[in-house]
Amino acid sequence: METGHAKRLVDDAAAAAAAWGLNLAGVLDAAAYDADAPAGHRMADVWSAARTAVVFGSAGPLFWELFRARVAREPALGRRPEPLDAHTVDAVAPIVELFRSRAVAARALFPFFGARDHALSFRHLALRAGFGADSVLGLVLHPEYGPWLAARAAVLTDAALPASAPLAGFDPCTGCAAPCITACPGGAFPDGRWSHALCLDAKRRLDPCRASCLARIHCVFGVAHRYPPDEIAYHCALPEERKLPF
Repeated sequence: METGHAKRLVDDAAAAAAAWGLNLAGVLDAAAYDADAPAGHRMADVWSAARTAVVFGSAGPLFWELFRARVAREPALGRRPEPLDAHTVDAVAPIVELFRSRAVAARALFPFFGARDHALSFRHLALRAGFGADSVLGLVLHPEYGPWLAARAAVLTDAALPASAPLAGFDPCTGCAAPCITACPGGAFPDGRWSHALCLDAKRRLDPCRASCLARIHCVFGVAHRYPPDEIAYHCALPEERKLPF
C-alpha cells in the first residue's frame, strides 16, 4: 500500500474509533513485536498473515460516558452479558469493515476476561503502541491521563501501515513518593510493585477493594481524568459480581 494511502487509512480508522470514545490509537509492526514476544504470544501465532496491528484504547471517562448514554437509549444493551464488552465489539466492528472496504484483510482481537482466541498481552501492545509507560501499578501510565486508560481492542491487518513509536522520555515512577503503594489496603505491593495474586486475594477479602482501587486513585498522574465512581466500581468488581451501576 502506498504510504499516503496507508497513513490516510490509519487516520480514518482512528477518527472512526474516536467517535465511540476510543481516543487512543497506535500501530505496531507485527514482525518487530513478535521478535520480542515469547512463543505462543506472537501475532503470527494468532494469524500468520498479520503484518501490522492497530491498537485502540480509551483514555479518561469519555468511553464510559458514551456507553452509559447508549444504554439509556438502548436498554437491551444493558441486559446483554458483559454489556461494556459487547459495546466495545460494536464499536470496533465498523473499523474492521473500514479496513476491508480498502482491500485490507483485518481481524479484531479483544482483551476481555476469558478470551480464548489469542494469548497476546494488551499491556505490552499498549506500551508498544505509545499509549504510555510501565508503572509499579502494573498499569500503563499516560503523561496526561495517568492510569486512567485501557487498551480495548487490536485490529490485525495484512497491510504495511506506518508504525507508531513507543513513548519516550516518560519515567513516571522513578523518584515518585509512591502514594499508590501506601494507599493500598490489601498489601498488593510486597516488593514495591503490584502483585496480581495479592490484589485478587484482597478483592475477595476486602469490601473496599471490590468497590474501588485506592492505589490507582492515589496515583499522582492524570487526576483530572479520573474515571467516575460508577465506572471504577464496575471495573473493580469481581467478574462474577459485576453488574451495571445504572
